[in-house]
Amino acid sequence: MRRLLLLLIVPLAVGIAVAVANWRVDPFGWFYDGGVLAAATSGPTAGCLIGDDAIGGVSYLRFKEDVLRRRPATTTVVVGSSRVLKIGPRAGEETFTNLGLPGIGPRSLRTLFSDVARIEPGRRLTVYLSVDFMWLNPTWGFAEEFRPSLAHRLGYVLSRSALEDSWRIVRRSGGIGAALRGYERETFGDHCVLGRGAPGIACAPMACACTPSSSTRPRRVRSRRRGRAPSPASAPASTTGTRTSTALRYSG
Repeated sequence: MRRLLLLLIVPLAVGIAVAVANWRVDPFGWFYDGGVLAAATSGPTAGCLIGDDAIGGVSYLRFKEDVLRRRPATTTVVVGSSRVLKIGPRAGEETFTNLGLPGIGPRSLRTLFSDVARIEPGRRLTVYLSVDFMWLNPTWGFAEEFRPSLAHRLGYVLSRSALEDSWRIVRRSGGIGAALRGYERETFGDHCVLGRGAPGIACAPMACACTPSSSTRPRRVRSRRRGRAPSPASAPASTTGTRTSTALRYSG
């Protein structure tokens, strides 16, 4: 009987420990807490860009909702996939917010608009909607689960790839405390970026759009991730915008 209890208790304890570690470190950004946006808008790291690796594909929707809450003067938004991420406000413009989401498809539009109506009830917004041609293809498979089910979240916190990356982040950050913060202050070219070592793109915190490139070419960043937990949202792609020019992008 004692051996049977050990066979049950030991795997359960290990599973709980793995789940807690992956949940707290959150290497792929499935549990957004707003800390990186707060750090980029106040304190000693105010003004730093936000790397997409500090947000996570799954959390992009909650991140954009957080930005909208912090921009109460917003009257105009642009919505679309990663193709619109380079569209940002003009200098000093407080009424425009980019709500583009990498990997968004037709099914997520209703979720996004319902959330916007809940966040700002009664507010009238002018919406510019960018429609991708692939949205019109009924056979296209969209990876747009910005609200994964409980089963998917359990699979994530118990996954081996998440545990490996959690350990990598702890080692790279130099301790548990830094890893639990969810971001590190890094420098790429002449830009201060809050990320986790391998940002694909970097966004201005309140504009929520890809930042224009500078005269200094960002150095190359090579990701050391060996495995990745399944991420519903796809990686952002390059595009052109009407309000800003080229985007800051890091190759790996």
